[in-house]
Amino acid sequence: MLRRSITLFLAGSFLLATVVTSHASLALTLYPSSGTISGAPGETTGWGFTISNSSATDWIWLTNSVFVSAKNIIQSTDLPYAGADPLWGIYTDLSGNLPPIAPSTSNLYVPYVPAQSGGGAVAMDPATPYGDLASGLITFTWDVYSAKPVDEFGIPLGLTPADFGSVDVNASVTSTVPSTVPEPSTYLLLTMALGVVGYARKRMLSVLLPREKFLDERG
Repeated sequence: MLRRSITLFLAGSFLLATVVTSHASLALTLYPSSGTISGAPGETTGWGFTISNSSATDWIWLTNSVFVSAKNIIQSTDLPYAGADPLWGIYTDLSGNLPPIAPSTSNLYVPYVPAQSGGGAVAMDPATPYGDLASGLITFTWDVYSAKPVDEFGIPLGLTPADFGSVDVNASVTSTVPSTVPEPSTYLLLTMALGVVGYARKRMLSVLLPREKFLDERG
């Protein structure tokens, strides 16, 4: 009986160690590394991230992310909003768009591309006060698979996860005054306008100068 109890204890300890190892095999860091992003009211801004899977056998598939803040920021999955308080912003998960991460993947950089890739994005309400700060935690969740969970075309195979995990990452969004720096297209139009003005002036001088010279010779 004692031998059986010891065997069960060791087996349970091994399973616990396996769970901890699979959770610890994922390392995720927001980009920028400070976790702080900014944007003007009415704009959408988001985070990229770097992720590593140190497991030599397991695949990791991010499933979702949620941003929780003291400010009134809701998840896009909670729309439509029926609350009485004005919204600070709406958070949309983007991490779920990432394909499964292969074993022994190191420092995979996932940039923030609006509506396509990254950790997540916050669409700030147009009425959000300038200079306001929304800080909180982004919780990322993932499933762990002992084999690649998708086929060569990226279609899920319907495998059952062997494990799952989550991690909380500090994050914040600052509401800034809209930038007054002209867009590149504005500089292009200005350059073209100056070029037209310069050409017109040169053309005018080429007509006036010979005329003045002719009048001086006659006089």
